[in-house]
Amino acid sequence: MTFRNIFYNSNASCVNADPRDCGGPKPGFYPGGAHFKTQRGRGGFIEDILYDNIHGSGSAAAISFSCLHGAGPVANKSATPVLRNISVRNMHLVNVHGDGFGSKVTLESEPGVSASASSGRALSCAYIDTLEETPIDGLFLENITIEGNCGQSFRCESLLKTDVGPGTHMKLFATGNATGVRINRDTGIAKPNRCAFLNDAPAPSPSPAKCAVTKNLGCFNVSAAQVLTLPMPALHDHVTLEGCASACHAAKMAVAGIEGANHCSCGSPGSLSSAAATALSRPMAECVVPSCVPKHRSQCACSGNLTERCGDAGRLLAFSFQCAGEI
Repeated sequence: MTFRNIFYNSNASCVNADPRDCGGPKPGFYPGGAHFKTQRGRGGFIEDILYDNIHGSGSAAAISFSCLHGAGPVANKSATPVLRNISVRNMHLVNVHGDGFGSKVTLESEPGVSASASSGRALSCAYIDTLEETPIDGLFLENITIEGNCGQSFRCESLLKTDVGPGTHMKLFATGNATGVRINRDTGIAKPNRCAFLNDAPAPSPSPAKCAVTKNLGCFNVSAAQVLTLPMPALHDHVTLEGCASACHAAKMAVAGIEGANHCSCGSPGSLSSAAATALSRPMAECVVPSCVPKHRSQCACSGNLTERCGDAGRLLAFSFQCAGEI
C-alpha cells in the first residue's frame, strides 16, 4: 500500500491526500504526517507500506507509528501483530507541534531544548513505539525534514515481553536505517533518547585506563558516615585496587576508596581532611590487615583479587593513584 503526494493542512479538507486527513478541520492532537497504530492482541499484518512525498504544515507528530495503542494486558496473547517493510521518504513538514496520539515523556537534560512549562515534560516531533516480541522487520526513513515547536526531536518507546501494564522503555525494536533525516537542529533519530536500530552496531566502550595505587591516604570508620560519596556499584563483587582507581579516574576524581573489601567509592582529597572524616580516622592496620584470612568476600581481601588488602568490614581504605599517560 502506498500513500503518495500527501499535502497535510490541519485546517483544510482532503485534496489528493491520505483519507485520514479528509473531512474538514482537525483538532490539535490529530497526527497528520505518517501514522498507524496497533497493539498486542490485535494480530494481523502491517507490511509493504510506503509514505512518499508528504509535505505541509500544522500536524501534531510528523511520524506517529504506535504498537502500544491501548497498551496493557490483552485477552489473546497469541495475536501478535506482524510489521515489516515500512518506509517514509521525501517528507517535509513545518509547524509540527508535537506528539499526536503519543504520550508526554520526560526529556533528557539537553541545553537549548524547550519543555512543557506545565509538566516539565516534552512533546515529540516524531515517535515510533514498538514491541519487543515483534520488532519491525525493515523500517526505512529517507530524505525527511521536520520543523516545529515540539520539545524533543524523535522518541522511541517500547513494551518488553515482561510488561503487563502501560509502563514503557526507551528502545527501538526495529531493523532498518535512517538516511537524510533532520528534525529541527538534530540529525538522525538518536536525539534525545539515543534511539537506534537493532542492526546498528553499538559504539565501542572505551578501554579503562590502567591505574596503580601511589599512596594510602587513610583508614576510616564508615559505620556512621561515608567519607567518599561517589559509589561505583558496577564493580561490586569483583573489586580490585587497580579497578577502583580506573573507575575513579574515569569519573575525574583524584581519590579512590574501598570499604569492606567490596565497595568502591570516589571523591576528592578535600573530603579526607574534613572534620567529619578526621573524626572517623582509624589506624591503617585496620584497613591493610597484615594477616588477612577472609571468612567471606566482605572482609580485608579485595573481592576481585584475594592477594590485595582492601579495607575491612566497616572500614574504608582511601588511596591516591596514577594512571597510564599521566606525568
